[in-house]
Amino acid sequence: MIWHAKQRNIDGLLRHPADGEAWKSFDSRYPDFASDPRNVRLALASDGFNPFKLMSSTYSIWPILLVPYNMPPWIAMKQSSFILSTIIPGEKSPGNNIDIYIQPLINELSELWHGVISYDAASGQSFNLRAALMWTINDFPAYGMLSGWSTKVHPDSQEEIECSGTQQASQHSFGGAAPATQEGIWLVDEQGNPSRRRGRTTCADIQNMPPGTRIHIEVNENNIPCNIPESTLLGTYLGVVARDPVLAPISFPDWRNKGMEPYKKKMLAEVESKFEFPGHIRHWILQSLGVKWRNYRTTLKAEHWDSRPIEEILETVPAGVDQLQWCQLVNKWSKPEDQERAAKNSANAKKQTCPHTMGRSITDRLQLWKINRMHKDGTWSSDDAMQRWAQACNLLAQEGLTPEEGNIEANERVFAIVMGPEHSGRVRTQGFGVTPTRFFPQSKNEEGSGSGSSFGQIASLREEFISFRDNQAREFASFRDEMR
Repeated sequence: MIWHAKQRNIDGLLRHPADGEAWKSFDSRYPDFASDPRNVRLALASDGFNPFKLMSSTYSIWPILLVPYNMPPWIAMKQSSFILSTIIPGEKSPGNNIDIYIQPLINELSELWHGVISYDAASGQSFNLRAALMWTINDFPAYGMLSGWSTKVHPDSQEEIECSGTQQASQHSFGGAAPATQEGIWLVDEQGNPSRRRGRTTCADIQNMPPGTRIHIEVNENNIPCNIPESTLLGTYLGVVARDPVLAPISFPDWRNKGMEPYKKKMLAEVESKFEFPGHIRHWILQSLGVKWRNYRTTLKAEHWDSRPIEEILETVPAGVDQLQWCQLVNKWSKPEDQERAAKNSANAKKQTCPHTMGRSITDRLQLWKINRMHKDGTWSSDDAMQRWAQACNLLAQEGLTPEEGNIEANERVFAIVMGPEHSGRVRTQGFGVTPTRFFPQSKNEEGSGSGSSFGQIASLREEFISFRDNQAREFASFRDEMR
């Protein structure tokens, strides 16, 4: 622990943090701490990672490590020298709440700064051991969370704007893709002129935007919002709209109820007043609103419907819920036919064979299907899934390939064989909003595509009809010649 003061090679080269200016500046500022080389110099390192790799693409766990720099680098950088002080569980990044998780660590570091009585085995005496946190090791997002300061840089002066090219980018309309940006969200005013809103944007900020100002949304080839963070804000705002008791009353028995049609128009108008998106994705917007509306009702039932008397449940109105709508919803839950349907749905949910949510970040559908059919412990969700995967591996092995090699064309061909035809109007692993004609554009002109659409069958039938017609014409001509 005293290597940095007694055994370090001092030759003017930067070999250890003790050779740096930060270390020397700290010693000059706190000479009482520097006077005892046994006092510990610490660095704090933290970052999020996904322990399940591809098994769950959204999971993030945050360990916080302390690294003692008193020792030589070849010892200090060994895993055995690291101090794992805190593990912040997922599923999401702790964000600004990280200070809550590390409060016990902060208290201990504060205590160590003043010192604790320790035993020095080398001298056989007790002494006052102190410790100081010298610096943190992290990327900029983690640095922003640990420090509580914004780590984002914005060009505020005209000179900086001209140098960064932002001014030039803002002079173009959104006729095509929005200008590339590293920060903020892109807005469009009433005249269609783009601008950028810097810093953190919340749903309250969206609701308070000037009239006519909307957030620009881009879509990919499947007509799904794709630009981040604008699309993330859209998804969050859809959840806010779906929970609004005025726009989306929860008293209706089903999203498809005809009485919901006027409210759907109001919800769509509300979203269109805050977001600019192509008109052909309105259907996707309504589908998303329907999913969030159903999920909201499911959450209310899970949190408030229990074995209490129904009168007590009726009196306990959740925050943000209209009292009359709550009474109608609770009365619906209490009906025997609804309870029977709920029990049936619960039993079906336990038979679910897809334990994780599908996504579109992975283009290889065979690999994506495998990820979503496996539990986090590596076991298959069902025997059928295991057998289908074995069949896919055998088919690829006949071509000298494996699924992990990333041959998307071969994997897609095998996926179509193993899974069979697609369901009408849907594409496996892609969720709603993606149609076979968009996902498989070649299906319009080619036969036997993996889309399962009817274009290939129609082309095949057409060729058979033409062949049959030609044969009939030849036979008729031959018969006519014989009659002559």
